[in-house]
Amino acid sequence: MKNAIVIRSEVLRYSETFIREQVLACKSWLISLVGNENAGGLPLDGLNARIFPGWLGGNAGRLAWRLGVIPGGVAKGVADIGARLFHVHFGTNAAELKPVLKKLNVPIVVTLH
Repeated sequence: MKNAIVIRSEVLRYSETFIREQVLACKSWLISLVGNENAGGLPLDGLNARIFPGWLGGNAGRLAWRLGVIPGGVAKGVADIGARLFHVHFGTNAAELKPVLKKLNVPIVVTLH
């Protein structure tokens, strides 16, 4: 089975049922939902959710991403997943992550909401 990462900075707000349902409905890919923090909204039961605190946090975190620097824990976590595709929800997350994701040489799909 192929691995993919669905990215959302805050996993998952109450209004983001569409992301939860997308991940749960996917049967041909093993999806990992990756984010910066648990938003405390929707339950994460049944999801392979991974939280990397600080991956987009604060000015230093954002600057590192824009410069294409991957924080160590995130790099290891992403490598462990072995993703063949990134799906980024929300254009703002995509803009912040593009320099790093591009370096990883994995196709990126962006959903603009």
